[in-house]
Amino acid sequence: MPRSLGLWSVGNGAYSILFKIYDSKNEWNDGLINFAFWAMNIGLMMMCVLSLLPVGLMQTWRPLNMGIGMPVATIFYKLR
Repeated sequence: MPRSLGLWSVGNGAYSILFKIYDSKNEWNDGLINFAFWAMNIGLMMMCVLSLLPVGLMQTWRPLNMGIGMPVATIFYKLR
């Protein structure tokens, strides 16, 4: 999921650059584009840290306590 959102962010950046080149006679607000860029990247980072990091840490911790096959078993996701 994060990879697709990263590509979505890159796509939005490419479209905004293309629109800016195409519409060169009008002046663009660079502050708004800068804010949108950073807001999307911070949101993507938060999604990775808040959703993927806890599961990765659980998958690292469980084999140390329960055996090497535990994180790949379907029961791992039911134990939370």
